[in-house]
Amino acid sequence: MCAPYRWRRKPILKGPSTGRSRLCLAAVIATAPAGAHAAGVDLAALDVNTGAALNGAAGLDLSGHSVAPAGDLNGDGIADLLISALNAAPNGAGSGACYVVFGTSGGVPAVVELSALDGSNGLVLNGAIAGDFAGISVAAAGDVNADGFDDIIVGAYAADPNGASSGRSYVLYGTDQAFPATVELAMLNGTDGFVLNGATAVERSGRSVAGAGDVNGDGIDDLVIGALNAAANGVSSGKAYVVFGTAAGFPAAFELSSLDGSTGFVLSGANADDHAGVSVSSAGDINADGFGDVIIGAATADPAGIVTGAAYVVFGSDVPFPPVLGLGSLDGTSGFAIHGAMLQDNTGLSVAGLGDVNADGIDDVIVGVARLDINGTDAGGAYVIFGSEEAFPPVVDPASLNGVNGFVIVGAAPGDQAGTSVSSAGDFNGDGVDDLLIGAHMANQGGAAWVIFGQSDGVFANMVSLGDLDPSAGFAVNGAAAGNDTGQSVAAAGDVNDDGIADIVIGAPGADPNGRLSGTSYVVYGQDADCNGNDVLDMLDLACGSSTDLNFNNRPDECDADIDGDGVVTIADMLALLAAWGNCPDPPAPCPADLDGDGSVGIVDFLILLASWG
Repeated sequence: MCAPYRWRRKPILKGPSTGRSRLCLAAVIATAPAGAHAAGVDLAALDVNTGAALNGAAGLDLSGHSVAPAGDLNGDGIADLLISALNAAPNGAGSGACYVVFGTSGGVPAVVELSALDGSNGLVLNGAIAGDFAGISVAAAGDVNADGFDDIIVGAYAADPNGASSGRSYVLYGTDQAFPATVELAMLNGTDGFVLNGATAVERSGRSVAGAGDVNGDGIDDLVIGALNAAANGVSSGKAYVVFGTAAGFPAAFELSSLDGSTGFVLSGANADDHAGVSVSSAGDINADGFGDVIIGAATADPAGIVTGAAYVVFGSDVPFPPVLGLGSLDGTSGFAIHGAMLQDNTGLSVAGLGDVNADGIDDVIVGVARLDINGTDAGGAYVIFGSEEAFPPVVDPASLNGVNGFVIVGAAPGDQAGTSVSSAGDFNGDGVDDLLIGAHMANQGGAAWVIFGQSDGVFANMVSLGDLDPSAGFAVNGAAAGNDTGQSVAAAGDVNDDGIADIVIGAPGADPNGRLSGTSYVVYGQDADCNGNDVLDMLDLACGSSTDLNFNNRPDECDADIDGDGVVTIADMLALLAAWGNCPDPPAPCPADLDGDGSVGIVDFLILLASWG
């Protein structure tokens, strides 16, 4: 039975009360099914209090292939979400689409049909022509035109503005004016957004896109765009474009080939077939010099053998950049490389800034290693590198990560491919320290993701196994059904339910809610309650998150499965709950069996009781 209720001892910022249950994930905390790695959050059981399922519009859309925060696109003070559907067909097969779902105080509905977005609750951005695959990557852009509203960026890597598959990216500006239900990306005119055209045929610019933070120190957010097939230093060496934001705005069409050091610069891959730019992200400020840094993945680079992969961190500066900066030339002062350790690891298939997971005041980064074999063939994993004011070497060797300068994450089981996607989780457990999120789309047949909690004391083991996470260190998020590819994409969501705690979003493009491969994305709301008073967020806390006490027994109702008050949860409590099935009296009338405080006794209450058995 739950211990007397108390909040975490660490100071936290709490959002405004919505009059709703804070969070009750008892419905989604379940013993793992056969073949699963660990108990965790079951996405199939999310409800309006715990999260939401965002269902793709039509079969084969693959919604959820890329998910991202949108910042606050509509200027209402609440974080919004981006969900891509790269295979949607609004303007021909594979033209692609991107959905913006507006956050709202109290949370979005438990099930959101993306086809029903109408401009008030969100909108859809339609790709321009067949085969563009708009939505291969989506991201928050920051505020690139300095108008006070957050913007978003959508990659369409197969578009043909300057030759076949030269690629194109679209920026939509945020505004507090009403959005239409549908925006045609082909119609952006420079006032509502603009297009960034890839430079040459087959470079596939837009394969990855991201906000870059403020790289050049002018106070305006910048962009980074990957072009993995560019031939900067040999066939498919790859490149990334850093585009500086400007208060003067952008033309309707911006040519990436025009970057000259003052408007932005090019990061060129080191060697043929590196595919630098397969992933790009802001790195935060990893060297604590006050400028935004970027990180570029090159998953097929060969620094230690075939396809070991690599990633590159490039430091921001207010010293002018050259038009082209070679990633192979980073020397520790301009940036550094992270080299993969073993053959065919695919280091750098995904990269992300983490915020500050070790609470030292400096931003950290994560590099996905989807085919790392430490815990079995293709179990996968990731490298976390802590930021530092001390100088970085030109190359960071993963073998040097010791828990003090970073650590290694290893997948739970062979074939999981953990690290297919990596991201910050924001401060999901409300302890004031950023957390991290790692996707494993091949785990448990349906895919999975893991949240790993940041540590206020900065102490991590040199190696963290996802299959052996202590509940105080993190938890698993299990896919809803086989074949869903849950964890193909993962992202911090911001605070979409406006409760003061960061949320996460997880893509499952293989799900079938509205036809085969229509795709689903899941929002899981963050939680900061310490129900059992042990000073860590654990599985019981996720099941016990409300401060409501409708039966006046001085315990939160989610912790009150002991309905008959005899000190244990037994069959007698289950019978009392079943006897009360249905609607309860309105508060403040006592309703002991309404464990989630929603005004009725139903399946959620039943699951809460089972989670507290004994």
